[in-house]
Amino acid sequence: MSTLTCNHEIRPTGANLHLDPRQEFLAIDEYVRGYERQWVTVAQQCLRVKTEELWRHGPYHSWEDWINSAAPKSARTIFYHVGVVKDLAPDFSTEDMAEMPVEAAKTLRKVSKAVRHDPKVRDAAKLGKKALMSVLQQDHPQEHIEEECRVMFEASDMVEIEEICDGYRLLEADPEISLSKAIFAILEDWKQDNL
Repeated sequence: MSTLTCNHEIRPTGANLHLDPRQEFLAIDEYVRGYERQWVTVAQQCLRVKTEELWRHGPYHSWEDWINSAAPKSARTIFYHVGVVKDLAPDFSTEDMAEMPVEAAKTLRKVSKAVRHDPKVRDAAKLGKKALMSVLQQDHPQEHIEEECRVMFEASDMVEIEEICDGYRLLEADPEISLSKAIFAILEDWKQDNL
């Protein structure tokens, strides 16, 4: 399947038109740089640049280098959305994911495959995280999906906290670990070492 640009949107075509890899890369690059688009489509296009190594058609030394250049303000978000799309793609069509607010999709990432296929859960996800959380807590308490508890840190402490959590993500080879999960895991490690 090929893609065409039209008004800065990338869309699949049914025609047997083929862009050369450089043209395809430039079209996706332009699309991602205008990151005002739907999160699922952006994540899928970025995955395509990664899997086809289209980033090599620009002045970049890696896929990550291209993302950081194309979307410097939202690169971290794009990396996270790519992970969400990869995780949910086996259970949801592109259209299904596109109907979900990203926060609901992030929550679905935490539940089992069986629960993802519950029609009530799927419908609630389209309404948003609050509706999804309600259905999960009522119909699937065994999933242990809970509301987040907010903790406030001093702004001056956040730089060091994020650096520590980034280091933890590197050690675990998982750049998508949330800040709260990284903090919890670090505290758990400390508890095991000191109690």
